[in-house]
Amino acid sequence: MKQIIPIDWQPSDVTLQLLEQNGIPREFALAQVLEFRIYWQERAIRHHAWNSKFLKHVIHEWRRHEVQVAQGQAMHVMFSTWQPLERAFDILTRNGITKEFAQQQLPEFVLYWVDRGDISNTWNTRFIQHVRYRWQNRQQIASTPTHRNSLTQDLTDRSWANTDKVIEHEQNN
Repeated sequence: MKQIIPIDWQPSDVTLQLLEQNGIPREFALAQVLEFRIYWQERAIRHHAWNSKFLKHVIHEWRRHEVQVAQGQAMHVMFSTWQPLERAFDILTRNGITKEFAQQQLPEFVLYWVDRGDISNTWNTRFIQHVRYRWQNRQQIASTPTHRNSLTQDLTDRSWANTDKVIEHEQNN
Protein backbone atom coordinates (compact mmCIF):
# COMPACT_ATOMS: atom_id res chain seq x y z
CA MET A 1 0.00 0.00 0.00
CA LYS A 2 1.43 3.36 -1.03
CA GLN A 3 1.59 6.03 1.60
CA ILE A 4 3.13 9.44 2.20
CA ILE A 5 6.26 9.17 4.33
CA PRO A 6 5.29 9.55 8.02
CA ILE A 7 6.61 12.57 9.91
CA ASP A 8 8.44 10.31 12.37
CA TRP A 9 9.64 7.76 9.81
CA GLN A 10 12.88 5.93 10.66
CA PRO A 11 14.69 3.28 8.61
CA SER A 12 14.23 -0.28 9.78
CA ASP A 13 17.01 -2.08 11.64
CA VAL A 14 17.28 -4.48 8.72
CA THR A 15 17.93 -1.55 6.35
CA LEU A 16 20.61 -0.15 8.66
CA GLN A 17 22.22 -3.58 9.00
CA LEU A 18 22.28 -3.99 5.23
CA LEU A 19 23.98 -0.61 4.86
CA GLU A 20 26.55 -1.57 7.50
CA GLN A 21 27.23 -4.84 5.70
CA ASN A 22 28.03 -2.74 2.64
CA GLY A 23 30.59 -0.68 4.55
CA ILE A 24 28.40 2.34 5.30
CA PRO A 25 28.63 3.38 8.97
CA ARG A 26 25.35 3.42 10.90
CA GLU A 27 26.01 7.03 12.01
CA PHE A 28 26.33 8.13 8.39
CA ALA A 29 23.05 6.46 7.46
CA LEU A 30 21.21 7.93 10.43
CA ALA A 31 22.56 11.37 9.58
CA GLN A 32 20.69 11.09 6.25
CA VAL A 33 17.24 10.43 7.77
CA LEU A 34 16.11 14.01 8.40
CA GLU A 35 17.07 15.25 4.94
CA PHE A 36 15.44 12.20 3.34
CA ARG A 37 12.19 12.67 5.30
CA ILE A 38 11.94 16.39 4.59
CA TYR A 39 12.60 15.85 0.88
CA TRP A 40 9.76 13.32 0.55
CA GLN A 41 7.36 15.09 2.91
CA GLU A 42 7.58 18.27 0.85
CA ARG A 43 6.77 16.34 -2.32
CA ALA A 44 3.85 14.49 -0.70
CA ILE A 45 4.51 11.54 -2.98
CA ARG A 46 3.04 8.19 -2.04
CA HIS A 47 5.38 5.21 -2.07
CA HIS A 48 5.16 1.62 -0.91
CA ALA A 49 8.83 0.96 0.02
CA TRP A 50 10.42 3.83 1.95
CA ASN A 51 13.23 1.61 3.26
CA SER A 52 14.28 0.66 -0.28
CA LYS A 53 14.18 4.29 -1.34
CA PHE A 54 16.23 5.24 1.72
CA LEU A 55 18.73 2.48 1.00
CA LYS A 56 19.32 3.85 -2.52
CA HIS A 57 19.56 7.41 -1.21
CA VAL A 58 22.18 6.52 1.43
CA ILE A 59 24.26 4.48 -1.02
CA HIS A 60 24.24 7.42 -3.43
CA GLU A 61 25.25 9.86 -0.65
CA TRP A 62 27.96 7.49 0.59
CA ARG A 63 29.50 7.24 -2.87
CA ARG A 64 29.44 11.02 -3.17
CA HIS A 65 31.00 11.27 0.29
CA GLU A 66 33.79 8.82 -0.64
CA VAL A 67 34.64 10.86 -3.76
CA GLN A 68 34.81 14.02 -1.66
CA VAL A 69 37.04 12.29 0.90
CA ALA A 70 39.34 11.08 -1.87
CA GLN A 71 39.55 14.64 -3.15
CA GLY A 72 40.12 15.97 0.37
CA GLN A 73 36.94 18.04 0.33
CA ALA A 74 34.48 16.13 2.50
CA MET A 75 33.02 17.86 5.52
CA HIS A 76 31.61 15.16 7.74
CA VAL A 77 30.98 14.17 11.32
CA MET A 78 33.28 11.75 13.04
CA PHE A 79 32.17 8.11 12.82
CA SER A 80 32.89 5.44 15.41
CA THR A 81 34.60 3.36 12.70
CA TRP A 82 36.82 6.22 11.45
CA GLN A 83 40.46 5.37 10.78
CA PRO A 84 43.25 7.84 9.97
CA LEU A 85 44.94 7.59 6.62
CA GLU A 86 48.21 5.66 6.52
CA ARG A 87 49.87 9.00 5.59
CA ALA A 88 48.94 10.34 9.03
CA PHE A 89 50.81 7.47 10.68
CA ASP A 90 53.76 8.05 8.33
CA ILE A 91 53.95 11.71 9.40
CA LEU A 92 53.85 10.74 13.07
CA THR A 93 56.50 8.06 12.58
CA ARG A 94 58.80 10.57 10.87
CA ASN A 95 58.41 12.72 13.99
CA GLY A 96 59.59 9.88 16.22
CA ILE A 97 56.13 8.80 17.40
CA THR A 98 55.47 5.10 17.12
CA LYS A 99 52.48 3.83 15.16
CA GLU A 100 51.54 1.72 18.17
CA PHE A 101 51.34 4.81 20.41
CA ALA A 102 49.26 6.64 17.78
CA GLN A 103 46.85 3.71 17.48
CA GLN A 104 46.45 3.67 21.27
CA GLN A 105 45.22 7.28 21.09
CA LEU A 106 42.60 6.53 18.43
CA PRO A 107 39.67 5.31 20.62
CA GLU A 108 39.77 8.40 22.85
CA PHE A 109 40.11 10.71 19.84
CA VAL A 110 37.16 9.14 18.02
CA LEU A 111 34.94 9.04 21.12
CA TYR A 112 35.60 12.72 21.86
CA TRP A 113 34.68 13.86 18.35
CA VAL A 114 31.72 11.50 17.98
CA ASP A 115 30.31 12.91 21.21
CA ARG A 116 30.88 16.51 20.09
CA GLY A 117 29.30 15.96 16.68
CA ASP A 118 31.53 18.52 14.94
CA ILE A 119 31.79 18.55 11.16
CA SER A 120 35.24 18.73 9.60
CA ASN A 121 37.29 17.85 6.56
CA THR A 122 40.54 17.76 8.54
CA TRP A 123 40.15 14.74 10.81
CA ASN A 124 43.58 13.39 9.88
CA THR A 125 45.25 16.69 10.74
CA ARG A 126 43.36 16.88 14.02
CA PHE A 127 44.40 13.31 14.82
CA ILE A 128 48.06 14.14 14.15
CA GLN A 129 47.82 17.18 16.45
CA HIS A 130 46.13 15.12 19.17
CA VAL A 131 48.77 12.38 19.03
CA ARG A 132 51.62 14.94 19.06
CA TYR A 133 50.10 16.62 22.11
CA ARG A 134 49.74 13.28 23.92
CA TRP A 135 53.30 12.29 22.96
CA GLN A 136 54.75 15.57 24.27
CA ASN A 137 52.73 15.24 27.45
CA ARG A 138 54.04 11.70 27.90
CA GLN A 139 57.63 12.87 27.34
CA GLN A 140 57.25 15.65 29.92
CA ILE A 141 55.87 13.25 32.51
CA ALA A 142 58.71 10.82 31.83
CA SER A 143 61.36 13.53 32.28
CA THR A 144 59.85 14.95 35.49
CA PRO A 145 61.79 13.74 38.50
CA THR A 146 59.75 11.55 40.78
CA HIS A 147 59.31 12.43 44.43
CA ARG A 148 60.55 9.52 46.52
CA ASN A 149 59.79 10.64 50.09
CA SER A 150 56.59 9.62 51.80
CA LEU A 151 54.32 12.26 53.29
CA THR A 152 55.52 11.29 56.77
CA GLN A 153 59.14 11.74 55.72
CA ASP A 154 58.38 15.14 54.25
CA LEU A 155 56.53 16.30 57.36
CA THR A 156 59.24 15.14 59.76
CA ASP A 157 62.19 16.24 57.60
CA ARG A 158 64.40 18.64 59.55
CA SER A 159 67.32 18.72 57.12
CA TRP A 160 66.60 22.34 56.36
CA ALA A 161 67.30 23.21 59.99
CA ASN A 162 70.59 21.34 59.93
CA THR A 163 71.65 23.17 56.76
CA ASP A 164 71.13 26.54 58.43
CA LYS A 165 73.28 25.48 61.39
CA VAL A 166 76.04 24.29 59.04
CA ILE A 167 76.00 27.61 57.18
CA GLU A 168 75.92 29.57 60.48
CA HIS A 169 78.80 27.47 61.81
CA GLU A 170 80.85 28.09 58.65
CA GLN A 171 80.24 31.83 58.84
CA ASN A 172 81.40 31.95 62.47
CA ASN A 173 84.61 30.09 61.67
